[in-house]
Amino acid sequence: MNRSPEHPCPSCGAFARIFKNGQSQCAYCGTALAPLPFTHAGGTFPYVSPLRIGMTATISGKKFVAVGRLLFEQYDEGETYNWEEWVLLSQDGFARYLELDEGKWTLTEAWPGGPDELPEGLSTGSSVNLGGQRASVTDMGVCKITGLEGEIPWPVAVGTPLTFADFTQDGQLLSAELDQSEGELEWFSGRRMQPSEVLTMFGLQKEAAAEGGKENAKSDRRSFGCFTMILSLVALCGWGVGCNQHGKTVAQQTVNASEIDGEGLRLGPFPLTAAGKVHRLRLGTSGLTETSIFTQAIVEDAEGPVFDTDGEFWDESGVDDDGSWHESDTSSQSDFKLAKAGNYFVRLTADPETAASNAPVSFAIEEGVMHPTPLAIFGWIGLPLGFVFMVAGSSQTTKAVMEGLADD
Repeated sequence: MNRSPEHPCPSCGAFARIFKNGQSQCAYCGTALAPLPFTHAGGTFPYVSPLRIGMTATISGKKFVAVGRLLFEQYDEGETYNWEEWVLLSQDGFARYLELDEGKWTLTEAWPGGPDELPEGLSTGSSVNLGGQRASVTDMGVCKITGLEGEIPWPVAVGTPLTFADFTQDGQLLSAELDQSEGELEWFSGRRMQPSEVLTMFGLQKEAAAEGGKENAKSDRRSFGCFTMILSLVALCGWGVGCNQHGKTVAQQTVNASEIDGEGLRLGPFPLTAAGKVHRLRLGTSGLTETSIFTQAIVEDAEGPVFDTDGEFWDESGVDDDGSWHESDTSSQSDFKLAKAGNYFVRLTADPETAASNAPVSFAIEEGVMHPTPLAIFGWIGLPLGFVFMVAGSSQTTKAVMEGLADD
């Protein structure tokens, strides 16, 4: 469509007019005027913001009047998308366009630097040359006008099909609109605006303050969520490091598996004095080649078993399409809290096949072990909690998540 306003007010020369109380009138001097041949009184689609026809906005120190709005609809891959666009006119006929799409506001104006034709090979995510610089295509498709309201000062009609393409270029938003019925291509440049900024522009200070509070709350949620996720990741890293940290070795011994009989081999006693402290029982073997063994270490006191750990240790190698490979698992460990100081024994047991081999079996008891379980608890709870707060702080992310759940 050719967005060139016509029919200036005969009294003041202003191009902006509004339809008020059943009468078309100049938006600046109030002179009653004959309706434009393409006037749309309104009421055909609901309001989704506090803006109304006839409100004035101050943009870069210049006054603009909201003379009308358009509703667009796009049907893409089984989904229907709607957005609205407010037409803002200054007294001398300069236009600004305020788009509201899924909660996001964009203020645009005509861009004379656009090419005469849409670049070839457009697709979302591609890169094209616009005005001598590279630009990324962020969205494109075909839409149509499904609703009109107000004294929009150029010919426009419901059902008009439009091809559109959106771009980003060095942080600037650019868009193209091709009227398929007229074959006319128009270009626009603009920027994103926060809801509170839009409301302030229209002098809606109370609404802007309320919206600003919502934006601050969302920002706080995002910040808290991000901070919590970072701390959670640090905690999980600390947990991983802590699980592999050694304490002070207070008991250890190595024997051949062939020394372990059916009742096991009891070793010790070993004095353990750090009551109430976390201890770690390590068990392992070495020198395995193309075999596996099962063994167990049991910590005992005079009354019987206190704690144990076991392992199915193995060693394998071979050749496949990627070449030769070698894999093994030869150690295990478990942590326990020593209830009381005293002399303790370690009983090593093994399956008959293991006991018949000459594989070395070793154990070690360490005290003063860093016990990272609280870090793991915080990390695994904090990570999803932080994600929830980050999602709650972004309306677009929340909507995308809800739509994804609905699709499932």
